[in-house]
Amino acid sequence: MPPSRRSLAFLFVACAPGLAQAAAETALDTIVVTASRQPIELARVGASVTVLDRDFIERRQAMFVADLLRAVPGVAVSRSGGLGKQTQLRMRGAEGNHVMVLLDGIEINDLAGNDEFDFANLTTADVERIEVVRGPQSALWGSEALAGVINIITRKGGAEPAAELTLEAGSFATTQQRVAMAVGGERGRLRVGVGRIDSGGTNVSRFGDEDDAYHGLTIDANGALELTPGLDLSFVLRNVDSRTENDSGVVTGVPVDTPGISDSNQTYLGTRADLSLFDGRWTQRAEANWTSTSTDTRDPAVFQQGTTSGDRYEITYQSSVWFETSIAVPVRHGVTFATDHEYQRFRQRGPVTPFGDPNQERGMHNTGITGEYRATLAGQLDLAGSVRRDLNSDFRDVTTYRGSAAWRTPWFGSVVSLAYATGQKAPTFIERFGFASGGLFGPVFIGNAGLEPEHSRGWEVGLRQPLWGDRLHLAVTWFAERLEDEIFGYLVDATGTRATAINQGGTSRRGGLEFAADATLPYGLLLDASYTYLDATELDRATGLRKDEVRRPNHQASLALDWRSPAARWTVGTFVTYSGAFEDLVFLPPSYAQQRVRMDSYVLVGGNASLTVARGIEFHARIENAFDEHYEELFGFRAPGLAAYLGLHIDFFPH
Repeated sequence: MPPSRRSLAFLFVACAPGLAQAAAETALDTIVVTASRQPIELARVGASVTVLDRDFIERRQAMFVADLLRAVPGVAVSRSGGLGKQTQLRMRGAEGNHVMVLLDGIEINDLAGNDEFDFANLTTADVERIEVVRGPQSALWGSEALAGVINIITRKGGAEPAAELTLEAGSFATTQQRVAMAVGGERGRLRVGVGRIDSGGTNVSRFGDEDDAYHGLTIDANGALELTPGLDLSFVLRNVDSRTENDSGVVTGVPVDTPGISDSNQTYLGTRADLSLFDGRWTQRAEANWTSTSTDTRDPAVFQQGTTSGDRYEITYQSSVWFETSIAVPVRHGVTFATDHEYQRFRQRGPVTPFGDPNQERGMHNTGITGEYRATLAGQLDLAGSVRRDLNSDFRDVTTYRGSAAWRTPWFGSVVSLAYATGQKAPTFIERFGFASGGLFGPVFIGNAGLEPEHSRGWEVGLRQPLWGDRLHLAVTWFAERLEDEIFGYLVDATGTRATAINQGGTSRRGGLEFAADATLPYGLLLDASYTYLDATELDRATGLRKDEVRRPNHQASLALDWRSPAARWTVGTFVTYSGAFEDLVFLPPSYAQQRVRMDSYVLVGGNASLTVARGIEFHARIENAFDEHYEELFGFRAPGLAAYLGLHIDFFPH
């Protein structure tokens, strides 16, 4: 990194703690729906929560949700190249499959993708807001929520008709088209959207000059109907089809140009009934959700071919009661009982070879029983406790719990929070039963059916502070977590011919500090900033010493500054993200044994602008990686260079 960029990174990292919680973490009376089984004001939450609202999303102009999440403290994003390439997200140093991802409350983690959600195809189109809850949340949401939860909340139709069109084109032969329409009335609403992204792509490999294209089509719809006062029915549907060209590293251990292609489909469908009685003091909810994913990968250059798919069927019932008492002090109580049953089905298909038969179908049942109690004392102190029991058909039953407190002090509107929680993550189908033939080019992976769930426990202390007439919001969180029975998913034996997954001995430790700020400044300026210090280590099996976990930078930061003209006709913004150095793993021939490599730090600078030329008609422009930084987020996968985009947005029914 040139000296000027190093100076910029150092200056920002040094100043960020003085700013301090999250990009667009709005006023403390914001209602959040993910930090509890009941909607609750942000000021009453004993957890670290970041809310990215519609205003922040529109200001950033990002195509994909993953690029927005880079602004969230405690979150690290790793993309294996350009648009549409596999995109992992880690929270507070945990693994990608330790983060539960929801779409309007529907779990969308891919059980055929090692229980991770791949953010590669999740666009920002029709996203209303994003709630990010950090820290163990298994006591509320179950297995995949060991490190936190991300809830993507989509835009809904209203009483007025709506129709929007977005067109965009730019670097790497990239185009985007999006149309959305909505209708509504007093008792019902419906919104439908269709979007497509096509890109000629960039060369992911360090070698050769083949660009790896991407094509993605997203169709989504949601609606609601009020049957009677207090009884509502609603549904959410999203289908994503994509094709991605890939480079293979099967032979060399790092990507080289090959004609690899992955076709994938994700379908998410959720239906829900909400009943509210006694002026909202008793609410009930019943849900039926279905998530289906399929990925077909083929690369004739390395004789690679196979399909993995998975289905998750879930039914949920939840009942919440609110009541008040007043003995020594007034107390508002909230009690929630929830139960869910889930069936998971995993399928793998591929050619039978001398190295093994990948064709298989597996299933698993899980029933969760959750209880949560909340109490607000004298309107200032909020206490919460939750416990969950997971009854699994394949593993021992697991109990997780969580306790938290949030105190809104009488001084300056400060909110002090404290939480302690446990978490658990069940082994995935890939880890237990997956099969991948390296053939002549490397180890054969065979799953380990004897794996046990991972377990964690952790605490955090936080301070949220509104200042300057609620125009400035600061926050800081200190956290520490311990993970036991961690699963290492690719252990190669001494012969170099076979690999499997194991529960590692010892304890992995994660801790650090998170700072963030958002501010409404004079002269139409808006500021968002975040900084994360993370220390994530695990026990080295060979030496018995502690070592850094891979793909977890010790330092990360982001800064965005936007300006709006007095009539909001013009907007201009700039954003900077910094990632510190980190280590990665490589598996190089001939032994394919794991090796560690050091990855360089990098700074990315971008900018955007928009101009409203008439009511409902807006032009926008965006620059990414403005200084053409050469960097990799995964070893051997080159990230895109300088890019520019120009777009048009038309709102046919502006309000």
